[in-house]
Amino acid sequence: MDKGRVARVTDAWRTWQMRVRRVSAETWVLITIAMFAAFMRVVSIGAFSNEYDEGVYIQSLRAMLHHASLYTTLFYPQPPFFAFAIYPFYLLFGQTLPAARLGVAVWSLLALPGVYLIARALAGRWAGNAAVLLLAVDQFFTQSSQRLQAEAPSLGMGVLGLGLVIESARRTGRARQTLLVAGGVLLGLGVSTKLFILALLVPAFLYAAAPLFTSMLDREGRPQLPRGDWLSMGWREGWPDVAALAAGLVATLLLIWGPFFLAGAPIWEQVVRYHDVAAGQGNPLATLGTMARILTAGNLLRFGLILGFAAAVAWWRRAWATLPIWLWLAASLVELFRLSPLFAHHLSLFAPPLAVLLSVTLVLGLASFERRAPSVSHSPVAVTYIVLVVLALSIVSQGVVSIRDTAASLRYTSADQIAMAIVLEQLTLPQDEIVTDDPYVATLAGRAVPPQLIESSHTRVSSGYLTTTELQRVILARDTRFVLFASGRLDTVPGFRAWVEAHFSRVANFAWDNALYEISPSVPAPV
Repeated sequence: MDKGRVARVTDAWRTWQMRVRRVSAETWVLITIAMFAAFMRVVSIGAFSNEYDEGVYIQSLRAMLHHASLYTTLFYPQPPFFAFAIYPFYLLFGQTLPAARLGVAVWSLLALPGVYLIARALAGRWAGNAAVLLLAVDQFFTQSSQRLQAEAPSLGMGVLGLGLVIESARRTGRARQTLLVAGGVLLGLGVSTKLFILALLVPAFLYAAAPLFTSMLDREGRPQLPRGDWLSMGWREGWPDVAALAAGLVATLLLIWGPFFLAGAPIWEQVVRYHDVAAGQGNPLATLGTMARILTAGNLLRFGLILGFAAAVAWWRRAWATLPIWLWLAASLVELFRLSPLFAHHLSLFAPPLAVLLSVTLVLGLASFERRAPSVSHSPVAVTYIVLVVLALSIVSQGVVSIRDTAASLRYTSADQIAMAIVLEQLTLPQDEIVTDDPYVATLAGRAVPPQLIESSHTRVSSGYLTTTELQRVILARDTRFVLFASGRLDTVPGFRAWVEAHFSRVANFAWDNALYEISPSVPAPV
């Protein structure tokens, strides 16, 4: 190597070292947190699945690979962008479940800069750092980010979109409008991934219309009745921001949902009405009981302490700027009460607003005591230690639980599912389609499920969207040779097991009365 090249390499190395030294300690902390969050998601990317939904989504991606269309040949009760967001990762990284999970992990990480921007705008950069750390170790958000589920990607897009909306208040002119439009786009992508993100529209539009609400506070931050001219002036200042946010949101929704409506696809029936019917069958008291069972005693205590502390500090400091976050949390709770059934990964909706509220109120409360207000008789030093202990305990407890759950997922195996997959692979051909109520077993065996029947959940059965007549029609139309009862879901379809017993031959038996059936030479048409 000549001296000139050596000198250029040396200069480049020294320049890189100088740039590294100029990076602030805060930035290194955020980078470390992001690396920990990414590691927690990637380390379990190849773990065995115990989630029914993962089998549904991975089979849906496989059907898309073979040109199945959403909402027509493929029954798909989710907004369309979840499939669009994960499909490139699935296509490029091996067309496997780990490849699809990688897409979930990447999209979920967008929530970290989102909560940083929100908390920093409300209480400064230390609140932003604490919010990122709290979200990175949150048990439910970590779990949903490790599996092929729609909650974490939708939260990543939506929370970052809300962060850009709040960040726009620090800018002026074209930069402000650009951030608002970008925030609307991300919120539109989040809603188009999971409808739960509709709750995020509440704080987004409230913050965009902030000039309208500032006239309702006096100089000391107390609510007051605004004058008409103040409201008029606030509306003139705020409506361009609201319009920019709405433009980005509406344009994104039209771009993603519009083609399906124009093509006549039953997207409204499968995405909205299907869930409305399921929600109508739910019981709020039963949902509350399910939520209590999912939240262990420690989590209930932690949630109670966080909400109580945050509410007390917010009221004491008159932190009206946090009100939209409280409304976001309340809207998420209302959505979960309408959900039937409720699962642990749904509780990840609480993670971002709780992380923001705890970090912001901790910083606001600490700042009040540090100013040594005359009305406060406690020692500011003691209060500082209390605040740090509360934050440390919350972070450590959640970090331990998240690491424990991740380790447990790596050790999880299902002998029953593996046994069924082995038999299915031995007795069927690669081109055979399998009607089954556990699509993950078919995925393990390398077999496809008819796209119309990939979703065979209890919700679809109980809501009347899957009947014996529909099953018979698809089986006969696609000349399906095998039916696998693997989880008990298809047993809940009235009359279907009896029809299969009458016209199929049982070729394998498994635990819990599960069985594999092969079609008999002659099957009469369904009545």
